[in-house]
Amino acid sequence: MSERLANKVCVITGAGSGIGRASALLFAREAGCVVVADVDKAGADETVRQIKSEGGAASSFIVDVTDAAAAKRLAENAAATYGRIDVLFNNAGISGVGSLHETSEELWDRVMAVNVRGVFLVSKFVVPHMLERRAGSIINMSSTIADIGLAQRASYAASKGAILALTRAMQVDYAPFGIRVNALLPGTIHTPF
Repeated sequence: MSERLANKVCVITGAGSGIGRASALLFAREAGCVVVADVDKAGADETVRQIKSEGGAASSFIVDVTDAAAAKRLAENAAATYGRIDVLFNNAGISGVGSLHETSEELWDRVMAVNVRGVFLVSKFVVPHMLERRAGSIINMSSTIADIGLAQRASYAASKGAILALTRAMQVDYAPFGIRVNALLPGTIHTPF
């Protein structure tokens, strides 16, 4: 690999499985120091184990991204442990199945909490560390569903559309401070939610 993330501290939420785990492994292969953040301790620990078995550097942090205090602890712990945060990948997310009239208020609120509030909270507490250094990269996980829709995914599509809007706002706010913000919009991926 190219080691393009050498000496970079990379926080990845939802890194205990699926796209998050694959990204954590890739970031480590590129010589990044990865903070594997996930609500699932076993999944996070397994990702760290895999990274270390390949000679990479990683640590786990158990976090519910919907909890402001937990999100703040994640940012503070990463910055205190490694001295800075260079990359944030807001990957944690859940799916919601159902058309609008079939979606319960509880499901709607849960999807919005994880997929939108989680990105807001983790970013809110990581960005000040990037502002101090006037450098950083933030990647927000959206979906092609935000643009093209998909049957039976009203809450999920709405949440991923919100991520696109939030990403655009963050781009304008933080570009003058050397912080790059982008969104990924993958299509259908076989991954656990």
